[in-house]
Amino acid sequence: MFKVFCLVLFYSSFTLVSQTYYLTGRPFSFERNNAIKEVAFRWNFTMSYAGNDVVEAFGLDSLNRYNDSIHKLIGVQSGWGNDWLNELFEQTDKEELIHEKIRNQLRIHPLFIRITKDYKDKFIGYVEDFILVTKASKPKHYKAFVWSKNAEGVICLASFDCKLKRKVTVKYLTDCQLPYEIPQNGLILKEISL
Repeated sequence: MFKVFCLVLFYSSFTLVSQTYYLTGRPFSFERNNAIKEVAFRWNFTMSYAGNDVVEAFGLDSLNRYNDSIHKLIGVQSGWGNDWLNELFEQTDKEELIHEKIRNQLRIHPLFIRITKDYKDKFIGYVEDFILVTKASKPKHYKAFVWSKNAEGVICLASFDCKLKRKVTVKYLTDCQLPYEIPQNGLILKEISL
């Protein structure tokens, strides 16, 4: 009996990694989506928006049934039960405040100002810069990725290691590879099978 319990526990600890919970309705801002995605990653699942293409292809009822099927699983594995979604958004609020603190410090960093200005001068069409923030493996460390987009696609401009204490310290990193696909609220139909 104990072996069966251990096997079930072992299996369930890996099943949530590949699970995706789909939000419907009007998307949040990029910054809010970034915080939601980061909290969900820490809980070992993915949270994405189901765009119109997915809702039209599979139907809203089908999508809701899919979400209901993994809602309980996420509740059990997170330890928050059926109220896990409220807890996720509470943690998202806290995470979003940390991200905003990092973004504000980064926007006044001289290297950030120079890199984004150089890109706007050299590459016509890249008009808006985004800052994607992810948790690093070290405690109180985050990675910030500055990226921009135009009709041809997404380009990573720079990455920074940010240490969060009372004040945010910023260190430039030489590599610049986004940690996941952009746009965050875009969804490819082949990603899910309901």
